[in-house]
Amino acid sequence: MAGLTACDEPKITTYRVAKELNRSDAHPHAGHEAPSPMARPRITWTLPAGWREVPPGQINLAAFKIEAEGGKEAQVTVASLPLMAGRETDIVNLWRGQLGLSQLDADQAREQLKDLQINDEQGKLFELTGTDPSKPDKILTVMVHRPGKSWFYKLQGDAAPVEAQRAAFIDFIKSVRLDESGSPPAATASVAATPDGFTKAAPESWKVLPPGELQLAKFAVPTVQGATGVVSVSVFPTASGGTVQNVVRWRRQIGLTDELPESQLAAAATSLDAKIPGSKLVNLTNGNLQLLGAIVPRGSQWFFYKLIGNVPAVAAQKEAFIRFATTEL
Repeated sequence: MAGLTACDEPKITTYRVAKELNRSDAHPHAGHEAPSPMARPRITWTLPAGWREVPPGQINLAAFKIEAEGGKEAQVTVASLPLMAGRETDIVNLWRGQLGLSQLDADQAREQLKDLQINDEQGKLFELTGTDPSKPDKILTVMVHRPGKSWFYKLQGDAAPVEAQRAAFIDFIKSVRLDESGSPPAATASVAATPDGFTKAAPESWKVLPPGELQLAKFAVPTVQGATGVVSVSVFPTASGGTVQNVVRWRRQIGLTDELPESQLAAAATSLDAKIPGSKLVNLTNGNLQLLGAIVPRGSQWFFYKLIGNVPAVAAQKEAFIRFATTEL
């Protein structure tokens, strides 16, 4: 750490950044009107020596790069999501999926969390070490649940700089001051996709439903002889663990819990659209249940579309679902 901090004095930086779309604002309005502008939180921090601010992208509110000897590096990001208190297992497993690690049950995930006092707030810290050379060696995450929002601070990268920056990372978090009473943006929010955009792209026969946690849009498809189905859309800044981990999660959602080799899991995903590099379509069935899942990378975001329900309703909407997932917003 001494080599990274020498000759640099910490400085205080103040920015106004775009607040991530609140899921309570994600409900489509009558007449399919666009959502109203959202207030931007005012964030101040003390920048540790050796850290360099970089563009945060469309999901993170702030991002920093740390370079170390031998070409090794680490990154720090700050993000907020709708309140996630009580869903710590999902959070831990999301990060584990990014490193290609197996999923944990609630008790195992709880053991990963350590209490961390952040000024006058109680935070939770957990750390993960990867084994895949193509993924980050180590991730440190601190989450702080505040009224209506959960804030996430993540330090990830090569193990050496991550360990070297552990203390500076904690000090940085303690230096952050959040003021969410800022004024609405003059232009549109910096979220690429909006609930209104999905509503306009959906078939007219789909009924708009209130989206759930981490969903940006949700629809009921037409009933077929009593069979029903629901489409949901989520957007994340990463592939959420990659194709295989998403196939595993989707299999579990329709009751497929048997363990399969990674090659078979990967084979469950086929190309969705050649015009969208990296896009995948997953088609899973279990008895009378069927799930269609589409993974669509666009720019710095990953769009996840899911149609789940009884086979007759899902099968009848397959082509419409593919058109919906491949429609550019």
